Amino acid sequence: MHNEIENSQTFPPAELLAVNQELQQENQLLLRQSVVLQEELERLQALPPAATVRIDLIDDHVVQAHADNLANAAFIAAWKRNLAAERRYAAANGRLSWWRRLWQHMPGADRLGGKSFAKVIAAYASGGARAVDVLFDQCMTPPELRAKALTVLARSLQKEDAQAAADLARKAYDLEPRPFRLKWLALRQYEAGVMEQAQANLDCLPEDVPFSESELRQVEKLRQQTQRFWHGKAMQLTNFSERQAALRKQASETLEKTSQLQQRVAALEARKTTLEQEQAWLRSEYRRAQQENAALQAEQGRLQEERAAVVGERDRLAEQLRVLQQQVATALGHNQALTAQMQTLLSQQDQLQKFGSSMQEIQHANAAADALMADSFRKQSEELLKVRRHLDNVVKNEALNVTRQVQAFLGVQSYFASGELPMLNSEHHSWAIDMDLAHYLVELIECNAYDLVIEFGSGISTTVVAKALQLIQARTPQRAPARFFSFDHLEPYFQKTVGHLRQLGLEHHAQICLAPLSDWQSRDGKRYPFYACEEVLSALARETPATARILVIVDGPPAATGQHARYPALPLILAHFAERAIDVLMDDYVRADEKEVAQMWLADIGASGQRAQMIEKKLHKDACLIEIRPTLIAAH
Repeated sequence: MHNEIENSQTFPPAELLAVNQELQQENQLLLRQSVVLQEELERLQALPPAATVRIDLIDDHVVQAHADNLANAAFIAAWKRNLAAERRYAAANGRLSWWRRLWQHMPGADRLGGKSFAKVIAAYASGGARAVDVLFDQCMTPPELRAKALTVLARSLQKEDAQAAADLARKAYDLEPRPFRLKWLALRQYEAGVMEQAQANLDCLPEDVPFSESELRQVEKLRQQTQRFWHGKAMQLTNFSERQAALRKQASETLEKTSQLQQRVAALEARKTTLEQEQAWLRSEYRRAQQENAALQAEQGRLQEERAAVVGERDRLAEQLRVLQQQVATALGHNQALTAQMQTLLSQQDQLQKFGSSMQEIQHANAAADALMADSFRKQSEELLKVRRHLDNVVKNEALNVTRQVQAFLGVQSYFASGELPMLNSEHHSWAIDMDLAHYLVELIECNAYDLVIEFGSGISTTVVAKALQLIQARTPQRAPARFFSFDHLEPYFQKTVGHLRQLGLEHHAQICLAPLSDWQSRDGKRYPFYACEEVLSALARETPATARILVIVDGPPAATGQHARYPALPLILAHFAERAIDVLMDDYVRADEKEVAQMWLADIGASGQRAQMIEKKLHKDACLIEIRPTLIAAH
């Protein structure tokens, strides 16, 4: 039986040629899809880093074709064998017609043990199939009766020996090849585990052969198992799973490398933009220094007439100015060098893009080329990292040096102009806010008649606000001075800010409050660590009229405190200063956490029924201003 299965799966030369052609077509399909893969990789270079790419690999239609081919071959083999049995049976009907007439006058099944064919079953039990054939020959049994006896014998062995029952059913069909015997043979072969032959024999049956419900269920299970059997065998022959897995792995690695390369290019582009912005800022500072130099030279004439002793001091200032100009020139020279290095990086980027376009040729060269490409990527990545670190150190050091010199120059100039100590310490650059934000903060205070200023997170910004309020009070003594309260949670920074204000004579224009962090619970039950300032805010609310304008500066707590650390600021202000005109200024808007806090604030304002307008300020670290107006004012 197993030899018959092997013969049914052996392809003739013509079918082998067809299989060879299908394999060639599959190889061509693989080649075309590799070309599509290369085109997708090239297209990735034009996509943003967040874009996702999906590459559809080869489907399993080739495997299904092989499975169908194997099933068809098994069907053809079964059909040929059954056709040969039918031809033998038809020829035997003509030659044995005289035997049939003679057998009609002889005892029939009685010689074989009656309708139960007990003698046949006993002969098989004693001597196997050979003893049964001897009994048939002795009794001169015709083919139809032999087929019937073999069927009864197979039915008795069906539960004990399914393979023997299937062999006897095959002999019965060969003796009398009728459709009902072929159906019974297919079911016995299914029970014996020969699924491929059983399915082939079922396919050879005529369409009008009846089936019981239990037989139909067996036939359906047989068809499903046979499909899985041929599909698994086709997968083994075509080695499809391994090749598809290898191609998917190769595509995944290629996409990962491309994504990493895009990220590096995006980082370089962002770094280039930052350097260009810093270069523009340095140039503007240089021009401003030149203008101030001209003002100093004009002031020199007046100082010569007033006091001869100032001549020596003037020479010293001129020497300092010359040194500062040299340092600015040196910084510009460094910026030019950085620009040249950036051009080199862009050239390397072009080389990387050219290298990417030649990936297809490298893939078809040999396996050694892949190793060379990986080594080249590794070396270039190391070089880019070294260049980036070098650029970071150079730009950081030069920017810090220029900042210190400009800060020192401004401090000296302010001292000689007003006799006051400088607000900024040039010994180390530690501004809590950038100067562009400080300028915008002064502009807000000058252009808006604020009655109350509240600051969360003290520092240099506290000094800037106090100085601005002092100058406004000096110009407009008839107006009631604005009150200024600033909260800080750390004792060292609290003492440092208080000392700085006293040093500058601004302690009467600002009140610094030490407010350690404590848990504040929002309406949704979430807790945030924030300044313990509710008692102070409540007292201020009672003393502040409903028509007052309030400025709230949010520069704390630090981001390390937790997610949305600055969110409680506005809910606390709205709870104590409802129906008042409030402007909220938040620093560090360049960070995603601050952007989310701003959107949470707008949602809270909308839920309270008030109107608000948000203005984004494009500064060094960005800032946002939210203008909140009472309902009546907003309606007008």
